[in-house]
Amino acid sequence: MDVDEFWAIVDASRTRIDAEHPESEIEQQVGALRARLAELAEHQLLAFQRRLHEQTTRANDWLVWAAGYLATGGMSEDAFEHFRLWLVCQGQENFERVVAEPDRLAHLNWDADGAAFGVGEDVGHLVADVLASHGSKPGDSLVPAVESYWPPGEPFPEEDDDWFGHTFPRLSARNAANAPTGGPDADRITDADVAAFLERSRREKEDRPVEPLPPALAAVLYDRGHLRERDRPMLAAHWLAEGREGEALLELASLTGHEREVGELWPLVLAELGVGPPPGGPRAAMAWGAGQVLADREDLRWLVRLLWTGDTFGADPDMDTLVYTLDDWLDWTDRDLTSRRAAVRERARSAREALRGAVEAMARDDIPGALEALEEWRG
Repeated sequence: MDVDEFWAIVDASRTRIDAEHPESEIEQQVGALRARLAELAEHQLLAFQRRLHEQTTRANDWLVWAAGYLATGGMSEDAFEHFRLWLVCQGQENFERVVAEPDRLAHLNWDADGAAFGVGEDVGHLVADVLASHGSKPGDSLVPAVESYWPPGEPFPEEDDDWFGHTFPRLSARNAANAPTGGPDADRITDADVAAFLERSRREKEDRPVEPLPPALAAVLYDRGHLRERDRPMLAAHWLAEGREGEALLELASLTGHEREVGELWPLVLAELGVGPPPGGPRAAMAWGAGQVLADREDLRWLVRLLWTGDTFGADPDMDTLVYTLDDWLDWTDRDLTSRRAAVRERARSAREALRGAVEAMARDDIPGALEALEEWRG
């Protein structure tokens, strides 16, 4: 079976879809593919699987992953495998366009929660299921439909909204406008829509005020790059309103954040408030960051990055252990709860419950308690 024959089978399965919703469309297509594959001989089935493997490998690219991540607000390693299978099912023309320019995903038919992407998992099992129904046991001659390894190159910056906005302007505009799903409707996104989205995102980011923070925590967060230059005068104003005093504090609060004096005044203000390099700084940042996650203002990946950046990482072995453990957990806790496999859904659900207990312990500065919650689940 050559690549043209492979795509002919996939494209033909799309013509048998009675379109209603994105998720039902892919389910119908899986059924059509299953029926067509049942007509093939074993050697043809194995060849189809090899071609499927080739195409999902072509789509194993960080920008393709980033497009799927943006489309649904997050995408684990398993979910990316399902997404690539779904992408193949969109037919040769759509597949080639998205692989060449991932922002073109904006013009395909998918639902905002990514449920249709998850159904793509079933495509990866089709050949094995058909072979089993024929009583065949191909063994090692059946290659996996999709490989479980990371793409080459540097991962995309998951927390960089500006990068997403400039890399995927049409996807970003579709998300921002909550455009109706479907090719024709998505095509109504114009260059003016994209430009308006980018400008609005820039203004919103610039205008977002900083929340009041204790001086010790503000010192840690600024050192780690999590505060803007303009945030420091705003924090000084908060501290004045709380009744704190100091000449440098008063002068800093009168600035806008862009003056050269801000950098000179900042350490003087911290000294006036009795804040040196805080030995408990990383743990204070951990407790605060865990609170942000519990309040649904940030996610676990953000928390791990908060703790993993800056010069303080490596100074607290217990925290290092916790950060490495959390990083290992990201795959399980991000798994798609719409998986067709009940065992996967249950394992992912229990992992998220254990994780919440760990984050609650982190908010209390209880690292042993957080590790215990994770180890109990693992055991």
